[in-house]
Order: sequence, then structure tokens, then C-alpha cells
Amino acid sequence: EKAADGDTSYAESMCLQEGEYEFIMDDSWGNGICCEEGEGHYNVTSNGVLITEGGDFGRREATRFSLPFFPAAPSAVPSISQTPSASLSPSMSWSPSTTPSSSSSPSMSPSLSPSMAPSIAPPSTSPTLSSSPTETCFFIEINVFSDDYPSETLWAVSTFITVDGIQGKNFVYDNNQIELQVDGKLYTAAHIENSATEISVNGTLCDCGVGTSLCGCQGEVCFIERGDIDLYDKVVNCEGGGGLAAIIYNNVEGFWTSPRLGEGNSANIPAAFISQTDGQYLVEYGLGEVVAMTPSNSLQFDANSLNSRHICLPEGEYEFTIYDSGGDGICCDWGDGHYNVTTSNGTLIAHGGAFESEETTRFSLPIVPS
Repeated sequence: EKAADGDTSYAESMCLQEGEYEFIMDDSWGNGICCEEGEGHYNVTSNGVLITEGGDFGRREATRFSLPFFPAAPSAVPSISQTPSASLSPSMSWSPSTTPSSSSSPSMSPSLSPSMAPSIAPPSTSPTLSSSPTETCFFIEINVFSDDYPSETLWAVSTFITVDGIQGKNFVYDNNQIELQVDGKLYTAAHIENSATEISVNGTLCDCGVGTSLCGCQGEVCFIERGDIDLYDKVVNCEGGGGLAAIIYNNVEGFWTSPRLGEGNSANIPAAFISQTDGQYLVEYGLGEVVAMTPSNSLQFDANSLNSRHICLPEGEYEFTIYDSGGDGICCDWGDGHYNVTTSNGTLIAHGGAFESEETTRFSLPIVPS
């Protein structure tokens, strides 16, 4: 992710496969990039054809589009296809760093993500595409209306993997600030507050025990169990031993969605927190494997607001889990939070709000009406 200097033009090119996408432009101050604090603007093109442009918005502006991109012809009405033109595997992460063409905003995080917008077929005068998807993609929509303490809330969608007869989870999507992959598998990880946020890391996973002394993990990613000393001291011992980043796993059941290094403390390396279940699995099967940690442009919660995400998943078995580190759910002690998960045609998969630390719903795709 690139930092944007004021009144500066940035351009970035990337290559994406055929499919459905959403370009999202975020501004953390809620006043866009034009026109109160400068004349910022952006545009997205494909082979010189304009997909979207803008600058004068509030906190977020999103545009859905399909690739290959065919602009609407003035004399022809495009036909709408309800079948996505290509599938996106959940193990593929589409959060490249795309920067605006000019900006004075202090913080922006544009990203590309799968969308549930129908594909627009080209007018009859356009060339016919001979390629077709090899795998069907099913869209689901996740809506969360947060309570008074949104930083306590995290959700994740996971699928299942079996290694040596032991079944584990492979997290494919979540709404957190950091993306963690080990041996190519995604894991739900909470960014530890006041550790580095703008650094991407690649290295092997190195066992550091409980991290009570300097870790001998020079040039590697420290893997540390929670307990005995503060999170800050663990991260410092990782950094002091030459570690690139720290992953700390829980020593009790459950997930901690808002871990912190403590007031006044900070670290120069990124640090993430994962569940006890994932930690124990990685102790058994993940040590020595390649770790990739990157800042995520995923959905962040504001207090008492509706947050929505559309994701596309192939046929299979999944779990939706919502976590609350405060142990009181998202309703009803500190606001009237609630959530629901639906298919693209509105079929309800999960809903709720009044739970304690976490709530899980298993489901299959495609949904077969009863």
C-alpha cells in the first residue's frame, strides 16, 4: 500500500482475470478528495476506456464493473445476465494497492473486491467472447449493524480442510485490518493495535515459545503463545531478535478481536493475534511454512452503522462466525446491533445480534430451498 503525498498524481497498473469486481475509494476523514482540501480526483480505465471517475464524495464511493469491460453503446441497451462471468476462488486475495490520480486526503484505501453486480453483456456489435468460466461462483451478502463498540466486532467466513485426519478451518474472508496467509491458507487475524500497519511481510514461521526472551527468529516471523508476559514484551522480544513480524495465538478458547500493546507502547514490526485453535494447528503443521502478512483494505466498522460486504464463493461447505471481544454480543446492552447473511436472491442464511463471545452458523452453497 502506497502513502499518498498531497497534490500528487499516482498511477498503477494491474492485471485481473475475467470476472465481476468492485472498485472502492475510501477517505478516512469523510470528505472525499475534492473539493474542501484540494482538487483531488481519480479515474479507473481498462485499455483506455473509462470505467469510473470522481473525487467529490463522503467516506466511501464504490463502482461495480465486469472484465472484460464493454462501455454501453448509445443506440443499444445492454442485456443483463444473472450468471457471473467468472469465478473468484476464496483462496485468492484481491486487495492490490491502487492509488488515486491526485489527492490531499490524509488516508485513503481503495481496493478491488468481488461484487454481486450482474454482468453486462456487450452490445451485438461487439466481438463475441469464446471463453467461459470453469467454476460457478455463488454470491452472499453480509450485513452488520454495529453497536456502540465496533472495534470489538469481527466476522469471518471459513471453509474446512482435513490434514492427517484432523479437520481444521481455512478462513476465506473477514472484515479485519490485516491479511494473514500461512502456506497459502488464509487465517482470521486481529491486528494488534500500535504495531506497524503499513508493512507487508514474507518469511517462514519460527517457533518462539511464549516469547519471554529474545526470539532466535532472525529474518523470520515469530510464532508466540499468549501468556506469562504482556503482548508488548512478546513483540519487543521478537523485534529484538530480528523477527520480521509477530503472530501471537490465544492460550484459551475464543478469539480476541481488539488486542493492544498498551497505552504509550508501539512496535516497528506488524503483529497479529489468532485463535487458540488456529495456533495449535499451526504449531503442528505450520512451523517452517511461508507466512505472508499484508495490510488489509477490508471493511471496518463505525459505531451504530450498517456495514455490508458481498463475497463470491464456489460450491462447498462453510461457516459464518461473528465474534465480540467484549463478551456481550452486539445487542442489546450497548446498542441495538444485529447482523444477517443472505444469498444474492435474498434467502436468509444466518441472523442475530444477542450472543456472547461468538456465534456460528454452518451452511452449504448453493442453498437448496426446503
